[in-house]
Parts: sequence; structure tokens; C-alpha cells
Amino acid sequence: PTVGMDLGEFLVEIQAEDASGNLVVRSVLVTLVDRTDPELELALGLDIPEVEQGKRMIVPASFSDDVGVSRVEYRIDGWQWTPVLCPLPCEQWDIAVPSEGLGTGIHQIEVRVTDDAGNELIKTTPFNVVAPPEESSYGGWAIGGIAVAILVAVVLALLIMNRSKAADAPGEEDPADGTEDGTEGDIVLEEEAPAEGMEDGAPVEGDEENP
Repeated sequence: PTVGMDLGEFLVEIQAEDASGNLVVRSVLVTLVDRTDPELELALGLDIPEVEQGKRMIVPASFSDDVGVSRVEYRIDGWQWTPVLCPLPCEQWDIAVPSEGLGTGIHQIEVRVTDDAGNELIKTTPFNVVAPPEESSYGGWAIGGIAVAILVAVVLALLIMNRSKAADAPGEEDPADGTEDGTEGDIVLEEEAPAEGMEDGAPVEGDEENP
């Protein structure tokens, strides 16, 4: 077994002895190398991650190896491998993936981890590039319209206040028709005096005309 042994060259001796006691020894030089791939995990969740066009997508990655990780790289859609500037030795790193020059839609990112023995492991995951939100051209007009509406409301309020103050201020009023001194006057109807020789409108005795 080679578990726990250091990598490198070893001298292995093999002995063989027959029934008569004859012994033969042979030595073999063995080189112990690492054939175990490194481990790699991309913490992107179950859903396809999205990144806005022109921005960077962060890919949290964790990796390990029984000997040591020597290189971490990524590429998009089969392009050239780009080294991740992880200060080795390190076991996790947030890979910043730029999306400049990528069209909207589904793309593939590959992350490759290589150990000191040259063993490598590659993991692939999709991601979605979405278009940035469009800026509304009505934003400035809306703000300007609100400002104008507020200004108009303030001006109208000032005009109404000035008119109310003018109406409440003391001043001479025109006298009402048919009155003097500006006071209301009641119309008084004077009764006509009874005709001479009449009392309370009844004829006085002795004044009747002879037929």
C-alpha cells in the first residue's frame, strides 16, 4: 500500500527462497506519483445565474487536493483559458467573470483546477446574460411637469389669499338704493288724513247734504 507515503522514487526489494534455502534478491526502483484528481465545487445554486450585460458575474469556487493545487483557470464558451489570480495555496476564491462582449442568452463557463502532479478537474455550468434595463426618456419630462404643477398651485394659492384679504379689509361701501347714510331703510307708507269733517272715516252728524 502507498497510503501515507511521500511522492517520489522508492527502492523496492523482492526476495525469493526455494525449499533448499537458496535465496534470490532483486531490487526494483519504483516512482510513486499522484493520480488523484483535485476536488472542485462551484457554489452557484440550482438555478441558472444571471448577469447584466457589461457587468461581472461572481462565481464562488472551492477546491482542494491531497498534494496541492497549482493552477485555477476559467473560460467561457470554449475560449482561451484565463488564469484566476488566487494567491496559492488557497482553497476557495470568488472568480470574477466579465460579460463584456457577450450577447444576451445562455453561455457556458468552465472552471479548471490543476494540482502539482498535473491532474486536473473541469466543471461546467451555464449562466444567462440579460440586457440592461432601458432608461425611460420620460423621466425628465415627468419631473419637469411635477415642478410646473407645484409652481402653478402655489401661484393660484397666493392669488386666492390676496383676494380674500382684500375682501375682508374695512372700506366705504356704496349706500343701498333708496337709503341714505348707507343704512338700509324701510319703506313707510303714511296713511292719508281723513277728510275734513270726517272722524275715523265716518260722516259727522249735521254735515249730511240735504237731498
